[in-house]
Amino acid sequence: MWYNILSYVIISVSGVKPERFVNICARRNIKLWGIKRVDKDTMVMCVSSIDFKKRIRPVAFKARCRVRILEKKGLIVRLYRYRKRKVLAASFAVGIMLTMLLCSMLWNIRIVGATPVEEMRTRLVLSSMGIRPGLLMHNIDNNELADTLMDNQPGIAWVGVRKRGVVLEITLAKRQEYVDQGEVPEEVQCDVVATKDAVVSKIVPEQGTALVTIDTTVTKGQKLIAGYVVQMDEEGKEHKRPVHARGIVKGIVWHSVEIPIEAQQEKIVTTGKEKSLMIINFFGINISLKGKKVPYESYSSVTFEKYLTLPNGKEIPIGIVKTKIMETRKETVILGSEESLAAARLKAMELIDNMIPKDAVILDTFFEIRKTEEGVFLYMACECEENIGVEVAVGD
Repeated sequence: MWYNILSYVIISVSGVKPERFVNICARRNIKLWGIKRVDKDTMVMCVSSIDFKKRIRPVAFKARCRVRILEKKGLIVRLYRYRKRKVLAASFAVGIMLTMLLCSMLWNIRIVGATPVEEMRTRLVLSSMGIRPGLLMHNIDNNELADTLMDNQPGIAWVGVRKRGVVLEITLAKRQEYVDQGEVPEEVQCDVVATKDAVVSKIVPEQGTALVTIDTTVTKGQKLIAGYVVQMDEEGKEHKRPVHARGIVKGIVWHSVEIPIEAQQEKIVTTGKEKSLMIINFFGINISLKGKKVPYESYSSVTFEKYLTLPNGKEIPIGIVKTKIMETRKETVILGSEESLAAARLKAMELIDNMIPKDAVILDTFFEIRKTEEGVFLYMACECEENIGVEVAVGD
């Protein structure tokens, strides 16, 4: 393959003893291959063009053989034959440059380890950063892109960005959330204490001594199951043997919020004026067809992208990017009594929902309108049954 790229010649060696020519070449480390005998006094073989020009003449003189070129081979030889065809040479050069340009462009974006929602969010971030098929790969900063995706992806522990030829591969690793339940090693003595103020609704001590009963009001940090077991010795005296306390303790807990009921609310509404911007993206080069700048000070926009697709589903970086721009303004809306109450109730429910643990059971919900000197407020409270026990090592 190497000699096919550089060039080599097929030669005919004739003389009384052509074998002597081959032996001398072997002693002088001149590479010969494809050796064939034509007749008693003639042999055909291949030799590199460089060796033929610089080293074959002395060998032929010493072996008393006549050397004749039969054919020249190799890529350089072929190119030399077309040296006068300038259009062909220019086309060949343009083809090489175009191939190098296409190989340095982004052709496809692959997202690994993402849910449909996370993939959609990732593609929106990429679009906002201008990363789309047709962009030059060296314009993409892997570290900057990974940091931006981390900031815009809740619940993601790690983002990997890798360039694989003309493909940008993005890997998302989800964060593993662990809840610290105050667990301590089995061999360590510990108590079960309350994590919040509550009324005990259920207590099942698996190991240790229960210090409270059902319907007992407890405060945060109060000991619920002690880390010892009372035993009687032979003399009838009580002894406390230390153990690792554990058990199930549930309690009734109240969560409450207070939200102001507002009679008016600011909203962003569209004015009805619209404008469209249309751009042709041709291998990363944007060609504006319709509109060049945004005519509104306050606006919202929706962008649609459509690229040519091959039969195998891969996109070609040639397509149309259409942006619909809608003018907006701030508007103060006067709410009725029912609407303002519904808005306050919705906000209160969202806040309460963030307070309640996932494993809690909601027993009752309570709403109340309270009027004070500062205004009218909506009070909301939820009665829940939750796990309130946590293991704490004795002495901590």
